[in-house]
Amino acid sequence: MKKIALVLFIAIAGGVFAQELSLHGYVNTGLNVQSGDGEKGGRDNNKTEAHAHYAEVEGYQMNLAGAFTAGNVGFDFLVRVEGGDYVTGTLGSAFFRYAYGYANLFDDRFLVKAGVVSDTAWRTKGDLYYDEGEYLGVLAQVKPIEGLNIGAGAWWGKYFTVLTGINIDIPGTTTNHSKDKLFYTFGGAYTLEGVFGIQTSWFLDEYLDGGGLHGYTGGIGNGERKYGIDYGVAGISILAVPKLTAEFEFNFDYLGNFSDFGKITFVQTLGYDLSPFKFGVVGYEYLTMGDKISTASSMVSKTGDANSKPSFVIHPWVSYTISSFVPKLALTYYKDVTPGYSAADYSGGSGDYNTGTALLYDSKLQIFELNPSVLWNVGPTGSIDMGCAYYIQLGEKVGTDVFKFYVDFVWYF
Repeated sequence: MKKIALVLFIAIAGGVFAQELSLHGYVNTGLNVQSGDGEKGGRDNNKTEAHAHYAEVEGYQMNLAGAFTAGNVGFDFLVRVEGGDYVTGTLGSAFFRYAYGYANLFDDRFLVKAGVVSDTAWRTKGDLYYDEGEYLGVLAQVKPIEGLNIGAGAWWGKYFTVLTGINIDIPGTTTNHSKDKLFYTFGGAYTLEGVFGIQTSWFLDEYLDGGGLHGYTGGIGNGERKYGIDYGVAGISILAVPKLTAEFEFNFDYLGNFSDFGKITFVQTLGYDLSPFKFGVVGYEYLTMGDKISTASSMVSKTGDANSKPSFVIHPWVSYTISSFVPKLALTYYKDVTPGYSAADYSGGSGDYNTGTALLYDSKLQIFELNPSVLWNVGPTGSIDMGCAYYIQLGEKVGTDVFKFYVDFVWYF
C-alpha cells in the first residue's frame, strides 16, 4: 500500500509540474563580411565570418529558458549553447546561464532564490542595463510596500561560477579572485508608476585589499593592493512624460580605493516614440579618479605613461516603421574609445554600435561610425536584420577604415 501511495504521489506531483512547465527561447545566427582593419592595416584585412549580431557572439547562440511552478515555489533555468564569446574566447560552449529554485512567501512580500541565481529586479533600465546576479549562492529580497524591492545576496567561488564556463582570473597572476571565499551583493529598486523609478546594486568582495587590478598593472600602489572587482551601479528612470524614454545610469568601479583608482561611467538613454517615427540618442562618458594611465592596458596607476582624460561615445539614431519593415539610421562618434569587444578589428558587433573599451587617456583616437539597416519582422516569431557599418578614423589613424555588411537571423519560440 505504501508503495502504491508513493507511486500515486509521484504521478500526481509529476502531473502538476508538467502542467506548470513553460519553455521559451531563441536561435540567433548571421554573417559578417568585413573589409579593412582598425589597427593592423598591413595584414590581409578582408574576411567573412558567421556572427550572431543579436547575441553579440561568434557563430550562433541558442537559448532555452524553462520555468517549473507549483504555487509559491518553483525552479527556473536557462541553458545556452553558442559558437563563441568575444569576452571569454570559448568556442562551441554549452552551459547553464542560471539554474535556481525559489520560494515566494508571506503574500509575495519575501522572495528567496538559491542556486546559480538570476534576478532582474534591480536592473537599470537604460543602455547600460546592468545589475548583479547569475552567481552561485543565495539571494533574498523583501517587498514591504508597493513598488519597493530591497535585499542582499551571498555568493561563493569565483566571479562567475564554473557552470557558466567563465573564469575572470587573469592568466599569469598569483592571486586568485575570490577563490573559496564569499562575496556579497545588496541593492534595491523603487518605482512610483507614472513618475519615476530608481534601481541600484552593489558588489563587495571580502578577499579584496582595497580593490584595483594588481595583475594587470604589475604591482601598482607600492605592493599593498590585490586585484579584484568591487563596484556599484545605479539608475534613474523618468516615467512622467508619455512616449518619452529617459534613463540615467552610473557605474562605479574599484570602490576599495576609489579616490586613487576608481572609474565612473555615466550613461544617458533618451528616446521618443512618435510611431511610426522614433528617434533617440545614447551617451557614454568614462572618467577615472587616477591621474595616470598605462597605455598598454588602459588601467589606472600612479606611475602610468599618460595623463588620464575623459573618454566618451555618442550614438544618435532614427527609425521609421513601414508595415513589418523598420529602416533605421544610426551614427556613432567614439572619442578615445575602441568599438567592439575585439577593439583592433571592431568585430564585437555586426553593425549596431558597441561601446567597446575606453582608453581613458588622450590617445587622439577618433572614430565615426555610419550604420544604416533594415529590420524585417517575419511574423510573430522571427526577424531578419540587414545593414552595413562604415568606421572612419578621424583622428590619429592607426590602421585602415573598416567597412562591414551583415545579415542577422533570429527565431523565437
